[in-house]
Amino acid sequence: MQQSRKKTLFIIAVFLGVFFCLWLAQTSIQAEETDSVQEVTSTVETSVQSTETDTVQEETSTTETSSQTEETDPVQEEAGTVEEDGTLVIDENNTDKSKTATDLDENKETEVTLEIPSGEMYRADVVLVMDKSAGSDIDNIEAQSKALLDSFMAKVETGNYSIKLGVVVFDGLAHDAYSLSQGLGDVVTGLVDVNADTYDSLLEAILYNFNVFNSYFVGGSNTETAIRLANRMLAADTQTPDQNKNLTLLSDLESYIYSGPITINGETYEMVPVSKTDGQTTQAVLALDSSYDSWADLLSDWQSGAIQSRDDFNTNCFVRWGTFGYSWRHFWNNIYPGGMPAELAGITESDFQDLMDTEWAIIQTAGDNYVNGNDISLLMTYEALKESYERGYKIMVFSTSHDGTDGEDYNWNQYLKNKPMDFLEQIQNDFNAHIYGRTSTDSDIDNWGTTIGESFDDINYNIEYLFEEAELTDYIGDDFDLVETAGTCPFTLKIGSQTLTPISLGSDVWAFGSLIEKDGEQMYQYVLTYGRSEEMFVLQINVPVKVSDPLRLSYRLLLTADETGDYPTNKLASLKYTTEWNESFREYFEVPYVHYEKEVPQEEETTPSNDESESQPAEKAVQTAAAVSQQKSGVQTSVNGFTAFWMIIALAAFGGIVCMKKER
Repeated sequence: MQQSRKKTLFIIAVFLGVFFCLWLAQTSIQAEETDSVQEVTSTVETSVQSTETDTVQEETSTTETSSQTEETDPVQEEAGTVEEDGTLVIDENNTDKSKTATDLDENKETEVTLEIPSGEMYRADVVLVMDKSAGSDIDNIEAQSKALLDSFMAKVETGNYSIKLGVVVFDGLAHDAYSLSQGLGDVVTGLVDVNADTYDSLLEAILYNFNVFNSYFVGGSNTETAIRLANRMLAADTQTPDQNKNLTLLSDLESYIYSGPITINGETYEMVPVSKTDGQTTQAVLALDSSYDSWADLLSDWQSGAIQSRDDFNTNCFVRWGTFGYSWRHFWNNIYPGGMPAELAGITESDFQDLMDTEWAIIQTAGDNYVNGNDISLLMTYEALKESYERGYKIMVFSTSHDGTDGEDYNWNQYLKNKPMDFLEQIQNDFNAHIYGRTSTDSDIDNWGTTIGESFDDINYNIEYLFEEAELTDYIGDDFDLVETAGTCPFTLKIGSQTLTPISLGSDVWAFGSLIEKDGEQMYQYVLTYGRSEEMFVLQINVPVKVSDPLRLSYRLLLTADETGDYPTNKLASLKYTTEWNESFREYFEVPYVHYEKEVPQEEETTPSNDESESQPAEKAVQTAAAVSQQKSGVQTSVNGFTAFWMIIALAAFGGIVCMKKER
């Protein structure tokens, strides 16, 4: 009995021991699984955090790099910007120039060429404003104008030029001489192409006989209206850049007529050839009394509005009755829109004189700021030339009269209190006008003492040469390197058909052409400096560039990028130049692009995009966690089966013991 109890206790002890060992084993496995999951979770979190940190750092780095690039890259200024030295930035199409790049070759190289001018025909417009009044040296004007037309023809025949010419003739009003000479009436034909077909008709316009028997003759001299018509002609041509447009006035400047309102029997008519009268004359005259002895004071009060504020400022008289009433009838019948107004048809010469003495007369000595016809005509001509200048036209004025100091009796300038000469000096200073005259008594006017022919030589020079000197700056694109060969200049410079030999002046500096003396210094015609650290170069052009001998600068670039795309060969390129008129401009070249197509073998795996690459670490970590979780599930299933097996054995043993006890 005692032995049976011992066996029973032994079996129970074994059962409890086995069960305890199984519990310890399962607890240990669960602890290891927990540690494993925590480790994987930590790895995932660390990986994701690392990826996010790397991405943020990369974006920050990219932003900083971009910001640094924006700070160092050259900036293209907008048209209309005035630089510190007075250089005006203008539209890129003003100067005939080009920048091109060839397609990439098998070595991923392209040849870039800058050309000035680009090989297209050079366009120029010229309007001759010709004074046909009695005081002008009309015979000389016509002879020299014919010579100018001949020089234009010679240029056009070379095929390098497209020149348009307009001719304005004026007395008290302005007219398109081409229209009048061709029988088209008082209409504006405008600019006419100079060529073999138009040569004869243009010459007829220049020589057009404009006198008292002409149907459009009114008499007097009106420079203001003539300049405005010339501006209208030049503005109508949109193909020629404004800076290639030339306005040339040939006049004695004894102008005293202007376009304004006139009142006749209480009715006001606009845009009539008018002037001033004191009621003591039978027609408008050149010089009545004026309260202004100084052009400077006259202009100042005009600009302040003091002159226009006088009650009688718009009190004007008609230019003149004329011989047999020609002036009166020619204007109202042939020029005034709609013809002679019915209420004016019955006016006689006597009626005209009554109007001069009463309705049109002003009391010149009453108060301040009273002006005569010459004052207003010069002031309004100044305003018209200001419009020419603001549009960019080149202004030339040749005074065909004299100042009484060259042996002639008539002293026109002193008679008008020096205001015409001071007017010329004013527009020279304010509008960069080139002023010419046949006497040499006024040293303040640069070209006083020249002939009409010499002044026309300047027109030809403006057409033949693009500029006096220039600076060409070019910044190479970020995806390109300059192709260089040791010991040689990587740049090729051609002038016309001649390739210039480079002369090394030191590290990355080359000269081209010959030595010249300029502004008291010895220098080469062309000097190129390459800025290696900035990957840019500057070509200093120290001589004028002629239309017929274009400048071509070439160099080769190597594409360093390796992805398919279109690449700009440069960041920007600009031309800063100074004209013969001492005007400074900057223009930008268009940026050429080249295309590169990367060859990708078919068997080669496609490289994942940046977004896919950035997401891989996090995805891999998540996949690892899933695998560990799956492993945990398998281990858990194995442990649970093992425990159930031994519990069944233990229960079976326990049942056997109970049965044995009952049998005894």
